[in-house]
Amino acid sequence: MQELAAKYKMVIVVPIYESTHVKGIYYNTATVIDADGSYLGKYRKTHHQKVDFSIFEGMVVTAAPSHTVSQGRIVYTNGDVRAQKGTGRYIKRPAFTPGFSAREKRTASI
Repeated sequence: MQELAAKYKMVIVVPIYESTHVKGIYYNTATVIDADGSYLGKYRKTHHQKVDFSIFEGMVVTAAPSHTVSQGRIVYTNGDVRAQKGTGRYIKRPAFTPGFSAREKRTASI
């Protein structure tokens, strides 16, 4: 993946379902490779947390996303939408997370 990122000068986020040596512990891991092919790091997630920061804050990359992969297929590449009608699905979700109004109130009071 690092060679491909450098060759095409694009940032690649590689999703990995990762298990550990501890039985029953699994991670939803994202590995980030920069456009020059360098390894930026990985983020392991076991569950959603109520925090208002990102581990990627302050990280600088040298390119912008150029491709989108959905269900193993490239559905967007360099301005060309390749998604096919009927392959996606609508997932109803609230516009904001439950903690959003609390953050909004806290920010307004500062």
